[in-house]
Amino acid sequence: MKCRSLLIYVSFLFGFLPILQAQTDNVGINTTNPRTKLEVGGDMNVNGGIQINELNPVGATDKSILLGQQGDGFVKELDAGVEGTAIAYFQEYRLSNMNGDWVLDFNTNINSSEYVVTIISAFFNQGLEMSSNPSNFTIPYISAYVDGGTWHLIADYPSANPVTANQGVWVIRTLILSKDFSKDFPQQVVNMNGTRAGAAATPVID
Repeated sequence: MKCRSLLIYVSFLFGFLPILQAQTDNVGINTTNPRTKLEVGGDMNVNGGIQINELNPVGATDKSILLGQQGDGFVKELDAGVEGTAIAYFQEYRLSNMNGDWVLDFNTNINSSEYVVTIISAFFNQGLEMSSNPSNFTIPYISAYVDGGTWHLIADYPSANPVTANQGVWVIRTLILSKDFSKDFPQQVVNMNGTRAGAAATPVID
């Protein structure tokens, strides 16, 4: 009797093996139709590390999206193509009707504790003439600096003036980086001791 019961149980089990295999190809939690080996229909909390053995490369026609973990513990996508945060922004300023070619202080009102502003190009669209000796020459002075918690711009051709007063336009293109994705190194103060050459005490990046 025991042998017969065991035979029926084994036959029953082997009869269902193909069905079990088909059902366990993909595993779903909170979903009845898992599309991959494991699909979770809801939030998932992972306390340990995640190892991914293979990642599909981004193709030429794919839209690049980065993933990042926020303070709430959730991984979120960073897509510059939609409204939201990006790693970097490009902003162009066109400044006109200033005092000649002189922009002493232009406040961008960009928060310096959250962003870094770098000037990537600048030009003045009018001809210049020297304010004193015609044989002198001048080079533009353009800079971004922090004052009062915001980023400011300065632009000027020292010792020169536009040929036509108050008609020129400064076009300043900036790159704005979020400090969420960049890092400020400590300031290095170096005494050059009256010489023309020097070296940092320690490398910025080792």
